[in-house]
Amino acid sequence: MKAEEPFDRGEASSPLQDRPFDQALREPQDNAQDERSLVTFCATHPEVETALRCGRCDKPICPRCIVQTPVGGRCKECANMKRLPIFEVSAQNYAKAVVLAFLASLVLGFIWASLPFRGYFSFIVSAGVGYALGELVSYAASRKSSVGLKIIAGASVVLCYLSSVTTPILATLVSLNVFKTAAFLNLFISGVVGLLSNPFAWLIVGIGVFVAVTRLR
Repeated sequence: MKAEEPFDRGEASSPLQDRPFDQALREPQDNAQDERSLVTFCATHPEVETALRCGRCDKPICPRCIVQTPVGGRCKECANMKRLPIFEVSAQNYAKAVVLAFLASLVLGFIWASLPFRGYFSFIVSAGVGYALGELVSYAASRKSSVGLKIIAGASVVLCYLSSVTTPILATLVSLNVFKTAAFLNLFISGVVGLLSNPFAWLIVGIGVFVAVTRLR
């Protein structure tokens, strides 16, 4: 009868045991050095570590200066992002908008002052004036939009309201034959300040400014 071979109780060797001990210790260090070599500093912000690079010029970029494009992340130079034509307002557009808004605000202010309706109806008038002046500024600027145009539209509403409240005061002073310069100015200023100190007047102006500015979005 053939004798059975003794059972080998030895454990299977692991890949670590097959390699030299020095090599096993060096590999984690080498991997750490490889990972550190992938980390660079942003070309625009040298104090920021980053592993990102421009997909076109391979320049290191950080999340603060990356520009997402349809073909991937780019640096600002490679992205070459241009403003939309609607936001490019020329000096000629601004000049045209200022002149037309100034003239229109005076005319609309005179019409507003001649209306027989006051009180809460002034809110509707203010909204209509704001819409008209906002549309006029937008038309003058060829339907473009900017912060400056919004300021022009809002200021024109304020000027229109001032024109509407000063016209009756001027008419009253003229009817009273107050032609002395000092007296005329004192009465005129006191009348305007009295009207503008009313919170109701500021609310009316605010509605018109809001409508005018929203027409330029």
